[in-house]
Amino acid sequence: MLSPDSFYDDEYLPVIEEISTSFIDQTGPITFKYLNTKVARIHGFKRTGAQIKKQVWAAIYRERSHNKTPDQQTVFWPEGVKIKEVCDFNGIKNDGERVWSDVPYPEKLGLAVSIISKNYLHPGIVRVRLGTIETEIKEKPEAHIFVSSKANWEEINDNLPQYNSYE
Repeated sequence: MLSPDSFYDDEYLPVIEEISTSFIDQTGPITFKYLNTKVARIHGFKRTGAQIKKQVWAAIYRERSHNKTPDQQTVFWPEGVKIKEVCDFNGIKNDGERVWSDVPYPEKLGLAVSIISKNYLHPGIVRVRLGTIETEIKEKPEAHIFVSSKANWEEINDNLPQYNSYE
């Protein structure tokens, strides 16, 4: 049972642990900063100060794997999930529940990987997956590539050059 009045008591640490492990396991990976905010808000605290952080840390640091990311955030991982450098992006909700600054670094990298790719034969070229662009694309195609592996139902009905590989 939630008890904001007991939050700073050592006897209350198991409650904070239960709440925290639940958040981590349901939404992880999760930054320690975001976890603190979630725990504080369900207790009715409007701010997340050093004392709240100290209590949450004491309750959770031994219970779930965590690591420090290149952006100096501590990230907690769900039970049974190995720490990764890159993981799937879980999105941002329009309700303001989770904003970009709450997204852990490995998820941000996962988003970047899902949008761009590199061709190791041409290391200076970065490709952007067109399906990820929501604005109008003004550039026009210059050629068709990999035409030898196109779908059998695909018809090319223009006069653009056609190549069997990336030229």
